Amino acid sequence: MTDGQEYIPTPEERRRNRETARNAPPPSQGEAGGPPPQYPGRQNWWFRRSTKAQFGIVIACAVVLFAVIGAFAGGNNSGAPTTTAARAETLEHVTAAPEQSAPAQPSETAGQQNARESAETYLGTAAFSRSGLIKQLKFEGYSLADATYAVGAITVNWKEQAAKSAQTYLGTAAFSRSGLIKQLKFEGYSLADATYAVDAITVNWKEQAAKSARAYLDTSSFSRSGLITQLRYEGFTPTQATYGVKVAY
Repeated sequence: MTDGQEYIPTPEERRRNRETARNAPPPSQGEAGGPPPQYPGRQNWWFRRSTKAQFGIVIACAVVLFAVIGAFAGGNNSGAPTTTAARAETLEHVTAAPEQSAPAQPSETAGQQNARESAETYLGTAAFSRSGLIKQLKFEGYSLADATYAVGAITVNWKEQAAKSAQTYLGTAAFSRSGLIKQLKFEGYSLADATYAVDAITVNWKEQAAKSARAYLDTSSFSRSGLITQLRYEGFTPTQATYGVKVAY
């Protein structure tokens, strides 16, 4: 082999080296290149325990972990009632606070009061229908709003008012039944109120026909048949008209 060239062992030399290595004794403990020395006191503590011991340790750790979690959760929940109670107390204070009520408003204006009092006065002296009383108040100078309020603010039986009006009319003039109903409707009473009023009073319609016949004869000349026709036109029945003309002649 020349200088500078790498030495390459022959196959025979390589074989002898392998046999020498196989036959060589194992290196002693602590010798460089050998396995690290083993010390019983320093062996891993976990692997020194039995399987049952290891299982017990795992269970104990799990119990401790759940206890810690439960304590933490309980601590958070314990604060909730306090917060709720505080809110309830605050709400109670707010609810109990006195309310500032608005100033009391008058139940009716001066115009409404005066119109109501006038309506009551009119009803104490004469009979009126609802619409007739409103017209009377407007005639006295009250506004339509005040007059309507006044009539609606008092309690009135309009059927009784119609009956009183019917009696008043019969005290001043003669009417047939249908003629009196028409007159009450003209005064503003409803057909139902007017009909009720005429049927509620006691009237001798034959006598009303006789009074009406005499009134016509006092102002104008009529033949017997002509007067009967006129009374029929006023709403009297043929029997009533005939009776009235017979009494008047």
